[in-house]
Amino acid sequence: IPGPPGCGKSGTVKNNHVIVLTTNKISHATIAYSYKCVDELLKKSYEKDTTMVIDQLLMRPRFVKENDHLASLIEKYKCIILDEFTCCSQEHMNTLYRLFKKGMMFIVMGDPDQLMQVDPYDEPIDYSQCLFFKEMCNFTRTELTYHPMARYDKALFDVLMNLKHTNQLNIQTFPTLPSGFQYGTTLTYHKNTVKTINIAAAATFPGPYYELNDYKIPVNAPVICKTNQLKSHGVWNAKKLHLIMWNDIEVVLSDGTTSCKLKTREFKDNFDPAYAL
Repeated sequence: IPGPPGCGKSGTVKNNHVIVLTTNKISHATIAYSYKCVDELLKKSYEKDTTMVIDQLLMRPRFVKENDHLASLIEKYKCIILDEFTCCSQEHMNTLYRLFKKGMMFIVMGDPDQLMQVDPYDEPIDYSQCLFFKEMCNFTRTELTYHPMARYDKALFDVLMNLKHTNQLNIQTFPTLPSGFQYGTTLTYHKNTVKTINIAAAATFPGPYYELNDYKIPVNAPVICKTNQLKSHGVWNAKKLHLIMWNDIEVVLSDGTTSCKLKTREFKDNFDPAYAL
């Protein structure tokens, strides 16, 4: 899926697969080559305990034979989701292929045009062109192409221009997206464009304003949680709420049916405006 790093492409695809796997009661784990990749996946992940760096999964305990270790992984997981497969070292890929031969199912994500193996001792190989890799993927490859009508920053720019000329926040100025795309937090927006849209949108609402980081948020304005740090309050990543009231100590939010109170610091650390996501 074309798009800049860190905008949620892998996390979105992974979550969609996790829903299918969980529904069908297929045990699974998600692996990536670095802690940075794992952190990016966890930002929008539905689950925490099965996402890890590849070494955590494949590291063989002392005094345990290789075949016994692989057998234990097969018993624990039926499917492995591999992120940024192009960065996987050839040693690790060899082990994953052995798991495949023993019955493991694989879903791999990555872009051969972006990153290659990080092992300095490996001669870079384009796994996507290798027969063994195609076999691991059941000779099935899905490439989500970038449609010219889905230029999200252009769409947001049109929203901004509409705000400027009509003083109306009219989301109908978004172009029609091709099949397979949907509006929501999964879209790729440039951060500067999002900020511009949010600031312009806030100006169309009457005050008073709550100052959230660099933004001014009016009463009843939409905000969105950007972390999973507030689950104890019934709020999770990508949950959209509305700002109801506030004072110096706490902030009250609502989704239309229930409300929750957060400390001022909790709100500022975990929320962003949601005019443009």
